[in-house]
Amino acid sequence: MKLPRAKKLKSGNWRVQIMIDGERMSYTAPTKKECDRWLLSLKSHHADGYGIIHSENATVGSIMDAYIDSRTNVLSPSSIRGYRMIRKNHWKSIEKKTISSVKNWQTVINEESKSYGAKTIKNAWGLLRASLKFVNHPVPNIRLPQIVPVEKEFLQPDQIQVLVHAVRETDIEMEVLLGLHGLRRSELFALTKKNIKDGKILVRGAVVTSEDGIVYKETNKSNSSRRDVPIIIPRLQELVDSVSEDNEPLCHTSFARLWVKLKRICQQNDLPEISMHGLRHSFASLCYHLGIPELETMRLGGWSDLTVMRKIYTHLAEEDKRQSENKLKDFFS
Repeated sequence: MKLPRAKKLKSGNWRVQIMIDGERMSYTAPTKKECDRWLLSLKSHHADGYGIIHSENATVGSIMDAYIDSRTNVLSPSSIRGYRMIRKNHWKSIEKKTISSVKNWQTVINEESKSYGAKTIKNAWGLLRASLKFVNHPVPNIRLPQIVPVEKEFLQPDQIQVLVHAVRETDIEMEVLLGLHGLRRSELFALTKKNIKDGKILVRGAVVTSEDGIVYKETNKSNSSRRDVPIIIPRLQELVDSVSEDNEPLCHTSFARLWVKLKRICQQNDLPEISMHGLRHSFASLCYHLGIPELETMRLGGWSDLTVMRKIYTHLAEEDKRQSENKLKDFFS
């Protein structure tokens, strides 16, 4: 099959498009050479030019590479980075074998499980499973190790007040206060002063980790993630007003340093050692504690699934638990 030709865009970048199995795939790069390299990479993974890889000849590693390449301009940079990490670290025992030569997939899963936890295995199998489907190979019926739920650390309402006081005048105060408004780490690092308007935080875009480092993307995790959040902590508005330039980012601390500094402050103030995501959990718990309706909590936090929010993010505050227990005890007194 003849290779499609890359076209130069008004922006100066080059783009090439191709149809594979009824799905349109597109790749954009600064140079025509990079587009041509992407096309050749696809072709090398497909025995009949751009048809389906022949399962009998394809290795496990090659189908994973082909699947990841096919999703490069579809999935977020952080998702592609995650796939690359899985590809690099997992399925070493079978990556050079042809698909047809792997007879007992459960044995492969069991061996991989000796070195990695259940959640890691689930993610690694997710990539391999998708790759098998990508080449129309039957997906084997296997059993994954059971994931033991881990209770996420979060702050009780009174502990939130302690943290707000503890981070005052520190170099992570802005990040923590934004986190306590229910923002994801990727969302708060995308904010500039222009995103604060009329007492609201306009959540637009995200900063994520890609194969090439930290990158900005205009889209958020989901449509519901693009939202306006009212400022509920007055001190946050004071900090924003002190920023001089409209285009200046509100948050400057690196991802890694932010976690280290937050953990240290929590230790110094006898608070649970929460992550930035723990602040988001704390926000949901506070909404529950204050009786904020679930649908409103979903809107403010940018959750798209009520079940997910209930299961993972909404925690009963300890004070609320004690009150419920006391009511039951009082009934029998």
